[in-house]
Amino acid sequence: MGIIGELRKALIARHKSGVVFTHVPKCGGTSVQTALFRHFRLSREHILPVESRAAERLGAPHLRQAAAFPEFEALELRKQLVAYALSRDVKCITGHNPINEPIMSAHKGTHKFVTVLRDPVERFCSHYRFVYKSGVATAVDEKLDDFLETNRARWFGSIYVTYFGGAPAAKPVIEQSSIERAQKIVSGFDAVGFLDRMDKFQQQLRDLLGVNVKIDVKNRTKDRATHWRGEISDQQLERIREICRPNIEVYEYARKRCLSA
Repeated sequence: MGIIGELRKALIARHKSGVVFTHVPKCGGTSVQTALFRHFRLSREHILPVESRAAERLGAPHLRQAAAFPEFEALELRKQLVAYALSRDVKCITGHNPINEPIMSAHKGTHKFVTVLRDPVERFCSHYRFVYKSGVATAVDEKLDDFLETNRARWFGSIYVTYFGGAPAAKPVIEQSSIERAQKIVSGFDAVGFLDRMDKFQQQLRDLLGVNVKIDVKNRTKDRATHWRGEISDQQLERIREICRPNIEVYEYARKRCLSA
């Protein structure tokens, strides 16, 4: 290893801890990732969903046929890529990547595991608005009433269980054991942030990582809520709440556990 390599190694070693950020879609995670990357410039890895889907299609095309919809493609591959990056001692790992207890337990001594959650109904509406006729690979063409009857809508409403509990996508009924497994994973995170309390999460990151993390997030929660409530009927809103029941159970457990501490 040359002088530059030795210097790079010494600079990386200055970090108090590594960090794995599980970015659940539409929970404000892009700002968190940007803030973390500022402090881990020499050892960071963002696992990209588009590229991971492309890789899985080439390496395991049979899995693409088994995937219920685009968002579910390559979730297991991304989990494995997190484990691979950890095995290489990458200090900062981010992305739309599920996590499980064996990965967290194996690397608790070197990395902090963190995530951000959002009110499940708001998250659902934001996700739908983001993909509706968007032209991206994950676009949705159905109008809201039709979409609410799809398997993909059920996945939107149980995404926390999929990311943390390993529940199969779009099961008509999410088993209580999967919800409880997701709650157990949530309890194992070193920090769980909430979109309406990012100030607290920012301080948690500073304490955990020993760096002055600054998350540039403007609190637009009220504006967003007003916006979508004006577009969605009470009947549709009630149906969304019903679909989001698995996420709501995980979210309420997380808030009670993490904000009361």
